[in-house]
Amino acid sequence: MKLWKFRDKKPTRLLTHEPAWGREASAEADGRPPAKKGEDLAAEFLKKVGYKILVRNYRNPLGEIDIVAKEEDVIVFVEVKTRRVKKFGLAKEAVHSQKQKKLIRLAQAYLKQHHLTKLRARFDVVAIQLDDNRIEVIKNAFDIPC
Repeated sequence: MKLWKFRDKKPTRLLTHEPAWGREASAEADGRPPAKKGEDLAAEFLKKVGYKILVRNYRNPLGEIDIVAKEEDVIVFVEVKTRRVKKFGLAKEAVHSQKQKKLIRLAQAYLKQHHLTKLRARFDVVAIQLDDNRIEVIKNAFDIPC
């Protein structure tokens, strides 16, 4: 496992990890769709590196946030992107500006609903590439536009 330096405001690769699930343990082999398998792997991995998982699959009429977690005194909204193969692009490339806007609205609703608006919050992306057996956590993947 390789740890990278943390920076507060710029998107930062937190770490890249090659998990031990192996190629033979593909999403199809265990009956779970790739997205579900990715979310399970991401939650497990985030716990190992110090995140406290608050909610998985938070839903409201606006949509869904894959994972809401807490790291120290920061609420972290995590978008998990899983790809079986690179043919359709890297997992981390799938969080485009429209998706970011949607996640921001969902995060604001979550913070308001749970009376957490005074806490700091950030958006992380967990990119899982199943064909390479890689998990990448990108801290502060994007900011709320002013």
